[in-house]
Amino acid sequence: MLSLRALSVAYGHVEALRGIDLEAPQGEVTAVIGSNGAGKTSTLMAISGLAPITGGSIVFDGAQISGLPPHQITKLGIAHVLEGRQLFADQTVEDNLLLGGYTKLRGRSDGVRKLMEREMDRFPILRKRRAQLAGTLSGGEQQMLAIARGLMSDPKLILMDEPSMGLAPLIIQSIAATIRGLKDLGATIVLVEQMASVALQLADRAYVLENGRIKIFGTGAELARNPDVRKAYLGG
Repeated sequence: MLSLRALSVAYGHVEALRGIDLEAPQGEVTAVIGSNGAGKTSTLMAISGLAPITGGSIVFDGAQISGLPPHQITKLGIAHVLEGRQLFADQTVEDNLLLGGYTKLRGRSDGVRKLMEREMDRFPILRKRRAQLAGTLSGGEQQMLAIARGLMSDPKLILMDEPSMGLAPLIIQSIAATIRGLKDLGATIVLVEQMASVALQLADRAYVLENGRIKIFGTGAELARNPDVRKAYLGG
């Protein structure tokens, strides 16, 4: 589904990614873990057209997408659930969902409404809150809305950046169950997550990023057993 080859990203003179290779097979969860500043968010932003690519290539579903603008990448079937939710705080829950489907489903009101009902079935609290301003939701409800908004474009590939950030343990379990449920439905997901234990439990394959380079990769289970990964990211 997705292949990165020798991908490099730089912000001026600061190199965020230094020639990484990464594969995300169809129907799998691919996790990217690492410390703050390792390049995790830049990886997702490069895929969705939001970061300055300085080298290498990104191939999605057989097509080269490096250098395409974000709206075209969205139309091809990639949804990016951004770090920190990034909702339209002064718009209602329903408006946020409508905006999530705008680029791909503009002019197809029947399709938009069908997808909105699907997402409200997935997250029933959003149906109760549909007329409420997004900025007044709890942190967990905002994360549910951010995921639902991304799914409104009916993507082939979902990029998730730190979905557990700032949430209570019980809500993190709920978000993890949602990701697991999406995978069971055949979704392809690239997951960036600071909580390595959560990410590796969900991942079919995983990569450890350090200073813009891939240090270790393997299955989620292999990395969870790796002594270096356990010491650095799993607390022992």
